[in-house]
Amino acid sequence: MPDQPELEWMHHQTVGWRDRWRRRLLALQAAYYGVTGLWPVVHLPSFEAVTGPKADEWLVHTVGLLAVAIGAALGVAAARDRSRAPESVVLAAGSALAFAAIDLWYGLGGRIPPIYLADAALEMGLYISVSGIATFKNSSALRDVIKTVPLNRLLLQHGTFSARSTQLAADTFVLMAIGLGAYAAFQQIMRAFYAMQDTKTPWIVNVVTNVVNIATAIPLYVVMGVPGLALSLALSYIGGALYGAVVLRSRIGGLDGGRLLTSHTRIGIASIATGLVAWVIARGVGSSVDLGRFTGQLAQVGSAVLGGIVTYLIAAKLLGVDELKPLVGMVTGRFKRGEAM
Repeated sequence: MPDQPELEWMHHQTVGWRDRWRRRLLALQAAYYGVTGLWPVVHLPSFEAVTGPKADEWLVHTVGLLAVAIGAALGVAAARDRSRAPESVVLAAGSALAFAAIDLWYGLGGRIPPIYLADAALEMGLYISVSGIATFKNSSALRDVIKTVPLNRLLLQHGTFSARSTQLAADTFVLMAIGLGAYAAFQQIMRAFYAMQDTKTPWIVNVVTNVVNIATAIPLYVVMGVPGLALSLALSYIGGALYGAVVLRSRIGGLDGGRLLTSHTRIGIASIATGLVAWVIARGVGSSVDLGRFTGQLAQVGSAVLGGIVTYLIAAKLLGVDELKPLVGMVTGRFKRGEAM
């Protein structure tokens, strides 16, 4: 278990890191809205060269000036250390979510150029970061839900890997987990292009992915440190998967979006139930065992993982998750082959 000075250091680092992160994020968002909002107002032709032609000039100017106004408000909040104020959080997270939703809706629908999906990735990163800090005032709650602290403590916190290292690794894994779904989609999209004997498009998609990574890594590292690199990696795969999906959709005439949305909604509900049950079990077991000993840590993580698996299987069955059937068939098939041998 960490000693008292280390616990005090962790508390100070958590509170100070969150405040610095919040202020810097607001300043970054303010600068981004200011630049991108003024751009079409000052020189519309260059803006159209990047984002495509616009039918209504007045509408472009209106949206641009509104973005500038939002950016100015966020800039004032960051400068006056009002980043904790509810109105600042609502304005920052709400505007980012609104812009991301519009980009995704019309970008995936083919109404606006794919470049807007890069903006959607950045907006989602801002929304996740701002709303995440505001929602989880005690950030250990989120890390406990996805078991990064207990798991890191069990597997890594030995020798010179201290409680400080565990906290840093947990923060990093939490942000990296944001891109897991996009990473899986990215891999499937790449294989779809390879199946069509197309190697050029995957190369272009990888270029887009790396551009997003490079463009976000430096500012996010300045704002957040090492965890910012994890968020940058997650955002890069989100951007790459979105761009690849748009190209693939245009190539084959659709991706059956309605079925994908229904399936992902069911999987999401089952996953949320899994996380909550695992968190409850981890907290309950953690309060009754000695977490300073390996056996106590193993009991906490093992019981939470087992409870989570059982919960997901039950929830997926009740919700009718079709993807569960091939998985169960694969596992049971391996056991049957083993018995036959």
